[in-house]
Amino acid sequence: QPIVVRYDEPSDRYVVVHGERRWRASQLAGLTEIPAIVRDVPSGRRLIQQLMENIVRDDLNPVDRSAALRLLKVQLGDPPWEAVAEAVGIKRSRLFQLLSTEKLPDDIQDDIRSGRLSEKQSRALQNLDPLLQIALRDVIVSGHVTAERGTSIARELRSHPAPTDETAARALVQTVIQQIANPARPSTTATDQRPAQELLALLTQAAKGDS
Repeated sequence: QPIVVRYDEPSDRYVVVHGERRWRASQLAGLTEIPAIVRDVPSGRRLIQQLMENIVRDDLNPVDRSAALRLLKVQLGDPPWEAVAEAVGIKRSRLFQLLSTEKLPDDIQDDIRSGRLSEKQSRALQNLDPLLQIALRDVIVSGHVTAERGTSIARELRSHPAPTDETAARALVQTVIQQIANPARPSTTATDQRPAQELLALLTQAAKGDS
């Protein structure tokens, strides 16, 4: 499938409008020529096409992809997000996963951009207290915690009162990690044994004909 290019007169060269991934792939493959269609694209439409191209790039991190989606929404005339997802060719659920990365603290967004924290791992941090977000982020990044384990830790953290400071947040995260790693076994108490003892007594009396 041909890529789409436009002629840029000031620089006297052709600029890729649509199909940048195919163009890059052809370079990696050592090709010197690929089919292309030259079009005169208005500047407004040109930006929209470039945004759509960037959003689906494999090398674009989720945070910047989210920002591109918001800009595209503005350029399209602020349609519903469902229309933006359809225009780009991604699922609505996937679109909102990307947008949710912008709700995280700036430090965590930087971790996602740099690759220290994957988008999937960052989902565990959503809707946590800000102090717990940072504390759990540190554990995930330094301890190589999987996304699934991070989600389990976050789920348990949400059942606790919010910490008052950073030290308390870190302590709570460590406590929860220990609880998950070493779940307490329910102990058998005298109260637990009483119903079984009473039932045994009744059966014994019935066998003797006392009841």
